[in-house]
Amino acid sequence: MRIRLSYHVTFVLLTTLAACDNRQLTGPNVRSPRLTVSEPIGLGSGFMQVPPTSSPSDLTNLPYEDLGIAVPESTWVVVRVSGSLGMRWNTEGCAMQPPFWQCADNPPFLPYGPDPGTQGGPVQLFKADGSFTAIGLRGSGESAIGIFYQNQPGPLVGHLNLSPVYAWNPINGGNTPSWFLSGGYTVTATAVPAPFTVTESAPDADGIVTYTAEPLDGLQFSNPPPYGYFPPGYIVWAFYPGDSLPDRPDRTWPGWGVPQCELSPVCQYKPPVPGRMQVTAFVEWRSATTRSKPAPLCVSNQNRSVRASASGSSGCTPQPTLRVECTPADTVLALNPVRCQAIVDPSSAALTVSSWQFVGDSLGVKLSQTGDSIAWTFRPMVCGTVTVAGLVDGVPQSASRHIDVECNMLQAIPADPTDSMLLNNRAVQRAM
Repeated sequence: MRIRLSYHVTFVLLTTLAACDNRQLTGPNVRSPRLTVSEPIGLGSGFMQVPPTSSPSDLTNLPYEDLGIAVPESTWVVVRVSGSLGMRWNTEGCAMQPPFWQCADNPPFLPYGPDPGTQGGPVQLFKADGSFTAIGLRGSGESAIGIFYQNQPGPLVGHLNLSPVYAWNPINGGNTPSWFLSGGYTVTATAVPAPFTVTESAPDADGIVTYTAEPLDGLQFSNPPPYGYFPPGYIVWAFYPGDSLPDRPDRTWPGWGVPQCELSPVCQYKPPVPGRMQVTAFVEWRSATTRSKPAPLCVSNQNRSVRASASGSSGCTPQPTLRVECTPADTVLALNPVRCQAIVDPSSAALTVSSWQFVGDSLGVKLSQTGDSIAWTFRPMVCGTVTVAGLVDGVPQSASRHIDVECNMLQAIPADPTDSMLLNNRAVQRAM
């Protein structure tokens, strides 16, 4: 059915779309796509070669290097530094120095320290996302790990934090290096949904669910100095009611507080209604928020679905999981097509799709499709959540993804909407 938008309907759509994106309505603009991260994604690596000697001429004013790692906007990133600095003593040069002007024998760097605020380490990293900010690194010796949140697209920048080590000869003014250097350092970057996870168990006989917050491998719950006397992480719990809530945390209201779980990495709570736990914690001195997900399902030898234990000792095979990937990934112009696909991990699992559904955040918009189709294309006019339901190896599962709709109507609506768009008749009637 073709419907021509009246001025009144266009105005209602325009103001409603603005409710889910408070940026000003402007002319056409080009935005870099935001990376959708549902599991760790490698962004790349860069190598930093050390200079040949520890003389001032080699180690003074070392450059800040673009490591060739492009970091997308609105993304949590875990960085790791590995490698080693080879040091060979300048035997001949240092033997020729006067007795009172010997070569210094200290290494040209300080080791990394036990917290992200330590300024040591042979490599410093910086994020460039509208500002140039140092990334806190924690480690020991020459290896370290750190996290940061990238606000705008930009490169990852590295700097060799090496100091000259040499002998200064007051007679001839010469600088003799103490060390001949070799080797270098590799920096790797991985995009992650959040620096920690929150898993939820199946309800027990009394309906109580156990929620567990854990930092990603290699990271730690640790508080910045103002919160140092609190338990690690300064963990705050809140329950958000609702069916098919998206993974993205809700920051518009504080949710239902769970005071009995405050500051603890484990929370036992009986949800009064369907919903998800939302947790805020400090990881490597950085505040982050994420939502709970069910603990990985597994299939026992009797082909029954059970929850895996935290230690993984349940003796069963992981149950395949269902997820949704959409193109465009997160943001789409209003009434432009979005193609979503149902994907199972591992891909060898049998998938039978029963239905697709899109529920808008406003205007009562609801679109749906039934039947065994692994992909679905639709045209959202408001922000909302798309959900696919079906059977994965015979076990009922569903997966959802939130879709953001760009409210720039100058781009979103063509000159003649009836020439290129089929509108949802019920939604338009409600708008009128």
